Amino acid sequence: MNRYYTQPFSLRALTDGEEHPKCSIQQSIAQRIHLILITSFDEFRYDTTFGCLIWEHDFENMPNVTAWKDKMSKAIKEVVQR
Repeated sequence: MNRYYTQPFSLRALTDGEEHPKCSIQQSIAQRIHLILITSFDEFRYDTTFGCLIWEHDFENMPNVTAWKDKMSKAIKEVVQR
């Protein structure tokens, strides 16, 4: 049963009086996690903690790839739990 709105919202559809597409809870959660992961901190002005640490370390010089992977894994887990 599709009861949740898809992301991103279609402003055109809403202003044209169309119903916004809906999705399942699984799809809604996946879309929200995706949005968190592609957003850097301070990008969303109403919640500066919304986003992910990945973008601050995207082009970082990594002498130890394993340590970097562990750091990113921990950061992703924390932000999704929050």
